[in-house]
Amino acid sequence: MRFLATLVVAAAMAAPSFAEAARCSEPRKPSTHLFSSWDEETVEKRGERVEEYEDKMRKYIRCLNKAASDAAYELEEVRDEWRESLDKYQDENG
Repeated sequence: MRFLATLVVAAAMAAPSFAEAARCSEPRKPSTHLFSSWDEETVEKRGERVEEYEDKMRKYIRCLNKAASDAAYELEEVRDEWRESLDKYQDENG
């Protein structure tokens, strides 16, 4: 029964990191094609979209890195709690 309770607690603790990763929205990749018939203004606008994409992608990468870091931390917490629970169980049950 304690094992099941430990699993439930571990799953509940892991849920926030998965939720955070789901909040990281990958930006849409802009078109990078240029045509010789385009005027300079159109080319500049396309360049601005690429710059906006770069900014959004950097934010997205930071979000994913944070989510991965949070998940790794939670994993260590769950492992530590499991070891403590297992040690206690073994002490009580010989």
